Amino acid sequence: MTATFDLTRGPWIPCVMPSGERVELGIRDVLVRAHEVSEVLDEAPPVTAALHRLLLAIVHRNFGPRNEVEWKTVWDRGRFDAPTLDRYFDEWRKRFDLFDPERPFYQTPGLPTDKAVPISKLTFALASGNNATLFDHTHEGNCPLLGPGAAARMLVAHHAFAPGGLVSHADGEKAHKSADAAPLANTALALALQSNLFRTLLCNAPAYDPSAGVPFGSRGDAPSWEASRSCEPMKRSPQGLLDLLTWQSRRILLRPEEDGRVRSAIIMKGFQFGTDDRLHWEQMVAFVRNAQAGPTEVAWFPMGLRRERACWRDSQALMLTSEDDPHRQPGTLRWLGHLARAGHVDWRSNIPVSLLGMSLDKAKVNFWRHERVPLSAWHMGDRDCAGAAASAMDLAQRACDALRQSDRQVARDLLAAPSSSGGALNPSKEDVTALSSTFGTERQYWPEIEGAFWRFLEALRVSRDASEDERAQARDQAIGQWALSVTQAAHSAFGGTVRAMNRTANTLRACARGEGVLRRGLRKIMKPFNKEGSHAAGAVAPP
Repeated sequence: MTATFDLTRGPWIPCVMPSGERVELGIRDVLVRAHEVSEVLDEAPPVTAALHRLLLAIVHRNFGPRNEVEWKTVWDRGRFDAPTLDRYFDEWRKRFDLFDPERPFYQTPGLPTDKAVPISKLTFALASGNNATLFDHTHEGNCPLLGPGAAARMLVAHHAFAPGGLVSHADGEKAHKSADAAPLANTALALALQSNLFRTLLCNAPAYDPSAGVPFGSRGDAPSWEASRSCEPMKRSPQGLLDLLTWQSRRILLRPEEDGRVRSAIIMKGFQFGTDDRLHWEQMVAFVRNAQAGPTEVAWFPMGLRRERACWRDSQALMLTSEDDPHRQPGTLRWLGHLARAGHVDWRSNIPVSLLGMSLDKAKVNFWRHERVPLSAWHMGDRDCAGAAASAMDLAQRACDALRQSDRQVARDLLAAPSSSGGALNPSKEDVTALSSTFGTERQYWPEIEGAFWRFLEALRVSRDASEDERAQARDQAIGQWALSVTQAAHSAFGGTVRAMNRTANTLRACARGEGVLRRGLRKIMKPFNKEGSHAAGAVAPP
């Protein structure tokens, strides 16, 4: 008996309902009932991101929208049209069978079975080879079987987030023994959120008209399951948005048991990008410019995740920017800002943004993360807001630099303190750096100002009808209050470091000198906000 699993009907997509209940639904029910579903949410952020990409491809294929008028028509309807979706799934139902012998969903038939590997190779959480064990204590020898729903989720996520490196290859295919990383590897995907899944999907669905090259590509654009042929190990550019959203970065073939559970799979090189021009293709990622790039080097890189840096510190990349700005706003958020300016979305409405992704070191998974940034339609469509946010983060970074200098002063004095065997030491820069890094002052500082940053952004949000003088006054008052918050947070963080140290004479002396360095550094940084006549909310002097 051949296994079968219809992804349009079988339960496999994890959904959160308004009651808080978690259920799994098939693709058809997820979309038809999208207005009843709070959100699609998997415990693994890469899976959550990849599932939204899949659903968006189906939404674009069936509902466009080709322009803002069509977008508003679907938005006002409040739900996706069920007959339209049913006709589409009836036409392509065979291609949505996870185990179809001819064209299994998101897979390549006919791969050599002797190249099969444990299903753990397809996942990011299960132990595999010499990868670090993140959340699991199995090993390849006792790798569990995955149910068809779990296997389908891993399959979709792997195409989007697979790390680069060695892969299986057929005899005579040595040229294909390694593959580039998938499109979203080392990338923070931005997902605008709303009160239910219908509105969330539509908020992430910019104008789509392939016949006019919007947002890019040509009339031949189609999702992977509609393609006339399956994936091949070749370089090419995506034909359009649907091709990109369902990009097949690997040739994969699941090997199910009779009951549909999966223990192994074949994973080989698939489509690779012909050029690294993702700035013009990718609609759900912010980009950062490499100012040092040469004529033949990649000038723009997708914004990724950093272990010691929370995503909110790069929030300006999610806002509307000018052409000469070092950041590029995701196309989906730029579209929302356009809709707000056109009056189709209330500019005051809150539209928090999820940032989902995974950090890789070549083929090794370091960590994954899911953060939510509280923004509004106004923040996404006001060009001055990104500039103000960038200025605010620059001020905070300079205060952090002053903190580092105070930490180094403390470390230098502690290492140079007279020892019982003789005179004072002359510590090396490396020793000072090593000791100061153990204080954890910076780790206390940044979380302490996060709330103040969101209050700063909220203070910038003034009426669309406000005059330029009123907007300037609001900016001045907001940045003045921000400067005060930064000053207080810096002193609080340094105070936390001091309280954690032993109360010896040498320690107290070192901390006093470090505090002096901090005060002088902050006084210089905050001097513009202490001038008489400033619109700042209060004097920015060290406490």
